[in-house]
Amino acid sequence: MQRRILSTACTAAFLYMTLVPAAPAWATEKNTGAPSEAAPASVAAGVVKPPVAVPTDDFAPTAQLVSVHFDFASSAIRPGEATMLERNAAWLRANPMNTVLVEGAADQRGNRAYNQALAERRAQAVKNYLVAHGVASDRIMMISYGEGRLACPTNADPCWSDSRRVDFQVKVLNKQAP
Repeated sequence: MQRRILSTACTAAFLYMTLVPAAPAWATEKNTGAPSEAAPASVAAGVVKPPVAVPTDDFAPTAQLVSVHFDFASSAIRPGEATMLERNAAWLRANPMNTVLVEGAADQRGNRAYNQALAERRAQAVKNYLVAHGVASDRIMMISYGEGRLACPTNADPCWSDSRRVDFQVKVLNKQAP
């Protein structure tokens, strides 16, 4: 009788471990000092969208568009960076044949899911700024690299602040008729 109870208990434990899904990355936030990230609305609604691939082959950096940097765990545009973004917006308005790729990045503090979402919010903040300053929304593409493109590999403050950024790349559009 005891073997049957033990066997039943083991089977129940095995089924529980195999049927209960692991928590998603955003639900297992490490205590890193970074604010906790809520579950994305699409996940909360049960909708899982595959990531959209942004074709970046034809884009190249240009000296006319400068990167902007952010404070720790923030996607707010700093006042000093706003003047650089205004110059970037002016250049994009003056060059309407160019489309721009806005690349969000984060430092390596925090977990990967948090950094990915933070870099996306930074890229979105820059896109919103450019659109508010006269750049057509359909000329701006975004990509989030999270901590995937660090400015430098050292795990210290000067490198962390350099990695919290949004970079720009451009592509010249060919609007001629075929």
